[in-house]
This record gives sequence, C-alpha cells and structure tokens, in this order.
Amino acid sequence: MKYITEELLQRITQSTTSEGYSFAEIQKAEAEFGIQFPQAYREFLQVMGKRVNFFQGIDYSMYDLKLYKEDAVKYLYSLFGDIGMDFLKEDDIVFVSGQGCNHYYMSTSEGENPSVNFIHEGMRKLEPVETYESFTEFIKQMGNL
Repeated sequence: MKYITEELLQRITQSTTSEGYSFAEIQKAEAEFGIQFPQAYREFLQVMGKRVNFFQGIDYSMYDLKLYKEDAVKYLYSLFGDIGMDFLKEDDIVFVSGQGCNHYYMSTSEGENPSVNFIHEGMRKLEPVETYESFTEFIKQMGNL
C-alpha cells in the first residue's frame, strides 16, 4: 500500500476495529459507478471501508456514493437554489454523508491522494471548503491517528 502506510496501518489497528472490502468488491463498485477511485480511497476501502469505529454515526458505504451525491446536491439546492445544483462536478465523489447536511467530497481528477472538501450545515458561501490537503490526512484527522 502506498498511502495507508505500515505506520498508519499500525496506528489504525491499535486504536480501532476495522474491516475492509475485497479488491474484487472495489473493482465491481468502480465498474458500477463508471469511475476509478483515487488510490488512497481504494486503500481505505480495502482496510476499513466496511467498518471502522471512528466513522460511527455517519454514512460512508461505497455502495451509496450516488445517493450521497444526490443528497449533497439537494442540500446545496436548499441553501443556494439553482446555482447550488452545479456546485459538485461530474468527477467529484461524495464519500461521507452525515445527517443530510454534512458531506465530504473529493475529485477523482486530482490524482491518487486528492484533497477532501466539506459541505456543511450553515454554509454561507457557495465555494469549496478545503478541510484536508489529502485523503490520507482526512483519515488521520478523523481517526485521531
């Protein structure tokens, strides 16, 4: 693994319970959605994509990516009207959804370890809020690793 390094993997397994998807399951999901996931996200899915205790109470199933994106677009529409409909780009993956108003997303065109942005409750401006410089940094912060 390139992004979920041995050091990070040790910290994850010491502090959390996790379960991942098989490589075949990930490939099947990519085919279903017609996209290739960034490498760092693929590694996350393999190590802890099914279950990780620092994501309790939020939704992050790779099988619901389309639903998360639809929910994020609806939320943006509720805040900003029609202009909110075009905020997320075609190559954006909304991979975490919480309570219908908090969404984390990344762009598949930003390389293997893309930055992670946040759509959140109470947004006042329709602009990306970059919260993590990379997907790996997002995992480290969310898991307090």
